[in-house]
Amino acid sequence: MVLLNLLRLYLNATSVDNTAVGSSRNETSNNLRIAGDYSSSKRLFDGSISQLSVFDYALSATQISTLYGSSTLGAGNPMALKRQPVGYWPLGDNSASNPLTQPNEAVEDASVFDFDSSSSQFIDAGSASYLNGLSEFTLSCWFKLDTAANNNTIISDWNYNSDPFGHFGLETKNASGSTFGLRLFIKQASDAGSNNV
Repeated sequence: MVLLNLLRLYLNATSVDNTAVGSSRNETSNNLRIAGDYSSSKRLFDGSISQLSVFDYALSATQISTLYGSSTLGAGNPMALKRQPVGYWPLGDNSASNPLTQPNEAVEDASVFDFDSSSSQFIDAGSASYLNGLSEFTLSCWFKLDTAANNNTIISDWNYNSDPFGHFGLETKNASGSTFGLRLFIKQASDAGSNNV
């Protein structure tokens, strides 16, 4: 989540890292890409993604906990929040069962989209211009990597080939064996680089 002057990363409803950032953000007309970005390698995702949401505000701790759900009630529905997301991609066909009644640890295959990086799969999710001018926003998703690897993009509008680059990117980093980290980076309007946690 990006708050005014703060970039915060939550994993399984727990705040795991944060860093201070400037308050100005990029304006861009880049499209969002799910499971890839605009780099020459596309930084493709290899694994499953579901319930991907973009909110035009910072979620509260209670809302984050609601989205995470519980082992008895399952994952929360982003569309049930009082202020719904500005972008929502449930992904998967959901025909086998209702994924919103499944625990986060046991999301069924039919409720996710399985991306295969070897076949250059990614989704063009349309313009991210609704993020222009915002001082805060939130990204939320469920994902599972098939293999831990660096630079597996979950969602991004980042274009390494032309300035103003984009608003943000969420990808894996520091992969080793079956463990990995997450990198959430944003571009500030006055910044030549990016801030990440």
